[in-house]
Amino acid sequence: MRDMLRRLWAPACLVLACMVLFAALHVLQGSNPLTPSAYNSYTLQAMQWRKGRIALDHDVPHLELAIYRDQFWVSFPPVPTVPVYLLTFLFGDRVPDTLLVQLYAVMTCLAVYALVRRLSASKGHALVFASLFCFGSSFLPLLQNGAVWYQAQALALLLTVLAIERMQAGLPTVSLVL
Repeated sequence: MRDMLRRLWAPACLVLACMVLFAALHVLQGSNPLTPSAYNSYTLQAMQWRKGRIALDHDVPHLELAIYRDQFWVSFPPVPTVPVYLLTFLFGDRVPDTLLVQLYAVMTCLAVYALVRRLSASKGHALVFASLFCFGSSFLPLLQNGAVWYQAQALALLLTVLAIERMQAGLPTVSLVL
């Protein structure tokens, strides 16, 4: 038990630091992480998937939709719709996409930490590097809103980092799926 606590304190601190940072950002912005963004293309697409359809029912003028043969299509890659699809069974059409993007960031941070730790860095150096990788870069502004563009970019970074981490761990087959 003591060994497990010793092993998990640093990742737990990293998760806690992420949560504090996100809470501070929301307080400073006056935003709520549970409020869906206005640019919720993936949620709209996921709701259509639940109906067995691909095209949207109607135009949403402020979204970047493709129009083909008088039908409206989400013009972004569909991969980020997969986790949103699962969340629609819990949240319906009000998926908290900002919270989802921030969850991707926490998971990215943990994957970077694991990767750096495996490369023989100390826990302290791994914590600093993972924190700077995620929050001392241009990634931070993407985490303040759950808009469609940010969901795709945050998920892409998470999957890329996970693939690299798995390859470094000697599990290249798993990394090919990511």
